[in-house]
Amino acid sequence: MIHLQLKDIVRVMEGELIPLIAGNLHILGVSIDTRTIKPGELFFAIKGANLDGHKYLDLAVTKHAIALCVSSKPVELPGAPLIVVQDTIAALGKLARYYRELLPTQIIGITGSVGKTSTRSMISAVLSRKYKVCESLKNYNNLLGLPLSIFQMASFHDYGVLELGINQLGEMAKLIRIARPEHAVLTNILPVHLEGLGSLENIAKEKFKILQAVGDRGRIFLNLDDEFTAQSPYIKQPNAVLCGFSKGAHYRITNLTMTSKYQAKFEINDNPVKLRIVGKHYALEAALAFAVGQWSGVDTHSIINTLEEYKGLPLRMELLDKGSIKVLNDSYNANPLSVQEALEAALHIEAKRRIALLGDMLELGKESPKYHNQIGRLIRELGFDYLIAHGNESIATFEGARASGMSKNKLLFSEDKNDIKEYLRSLLKPGDLVLVKGSHSMHMEEFSEFIMEELNASS
Repeated sequence: MIHLQLKDIVRVMEGELIPLIAGNLHILGVSIDTRTIKPGELFFAIKGANLDGHKYLDLAVTKHAIALCVSSKPVELPGAPLIVVQDTIAALGKLARYYRELLPTQIIGITGSVGKTSTRSMISAVLSRKYKVCESLKNYNNLLGLPLSIFQMASFHDYGVLELGINQLGEMAKLIRIARPEHAVLTNILPVHLEGLGSLENIAKEKFKILQAVGDRGRIFLNLDDEFTAQSPYIKQPNAVLCGFSKGAHYRITNLTMTSKYQAKFEINDNPVKLRIVGKHYALEAALAFAVGQWSGVDTHSIINTLEEYKGLPLRMELLDKGSIKVLNDSYNANPLSVQEALEAALHIEAKRRIALLGDMLELGKESPKYHNQIGRLIRELGFDYLIAHGNESIATFEGARASGMSKNKLLFSEDKNDIKEYLRSLLKPGDLVLVKGSHSMHMEEFSEFIMEELNASS
């Protein structure tokens, strides 16, 4: 991180510095967490739903924070300079925007309902073959995470590959103001975070704001297979680069096959590609990475080699097969399309029986019962042997499968994880494959760990 003086930081954040004499101090970084703060960093006291950073000011000082950004003055002044602002989250964003403007780095902003993190990971890997690249920390993509990712960038980075994620109306404009991307990648527009965004039309309006922000300054990389995107005027812009299975795509995917060895084979503009992960969506993400790489000057051979070496990310279509029972661990998150694609991918993995262990798909609002019911019916249609549904919303998944004719003795619904684990003990046999998937806060990875550590160990 470029070192900044407190006097400049206070000006940018429109705050008050106490004492003023501290203005010449330099910060070495930024932190919002006293567990990981490093000496010389500026600590932002963030008020969250469960924790208030203002309660940890003394701890930040003991860990040698250079200064503290607060939204209210403490009764007793701690042993470090204070920067008092109206809103510490907004102040963090203002500082990140200022810092970003100091950098010569080109920003590629990635957004979409699903696939942001894996697309970002693939693009970063491809660009790293030729350039110095900084990518988003983990999946830090909101009004807290995006600034923290930006502060990791330095002047020697050629590209910053950053995710922009939203769950409320108006958030995209705020993220764009912070990141100011030169280029944009839009993966898709799907029914995700409907509770906060209201409708697919609203999601499209929010996501399209990044394309408007780029304007004609850089490239916009689009998924031509996405219904909303394909019907938008953006696909006709001269700076649009279209990817997908559809005719008219500049980077067209053809001849997709999925093997029993857990590989996806396909071609992008007649260039053969073989991925170590299965799923139609990964082929699309690979095409986006291929397009970004070529437009940035990475040679085709290097792009293909990078994609073929890509191993995926933890908890995302992760095949755990070190025992007699296989687990397809896709427990990082869930929405209707990603569940459908995971179910379809599971059909290409060799197994004697296939069991779907599904948790709630959250934040679907009033449409939740409909989407869960559809997934239940799909499980029956695809020929899964068993369905285990977990969580309050997943009763509709259970009911959908039962209504479509799935045998009652092949179904279980429970909100109790221990009940499900006992059921798994009695159910699973060598040769079985269990697909584990659900929204992040359902913590479905617990079941994957249980199967691999306990059941496989005893089988």
